[in-house]
Amino acid sequence: MPQPNVLLICVDHWPGRFMSGLGHPAVQTPTLDQMARNGVLFTNAYSATPTCMPARRELFTGMSARNHGDRDFLDIPFPKRPRMAQTYRDAGYQAYAV
Repeated sequence: MPQPNVLLICVDHWPGRFMSGLGHPAVQTPTLDQMARNGVLFTNAYSATPTCMPARRELFTGMSARNHGDRDFLDIPFPKRPRMAQTYRDAGYQAYAV
């Protein structure tokens, strides 16, 4: 079975309800709407750390802010643990961040 494609889009200060496909009356997002129709769209998410940099560290490391060490936008190295991108690479994916 071929591996499925994975596209993770993370944005700051742009709630999902600002997609036309989710009912926003003015914002037009035809490309995102098409991707959502052809894939999986998570419309109910929770972050234990609601500030952007620490929350992204949680996503990329699978560790809570208490464990990865960044709760305040600190310039600290990532913990010596596998990160999401490397885990995908190890499984044969091409992983990029833009």
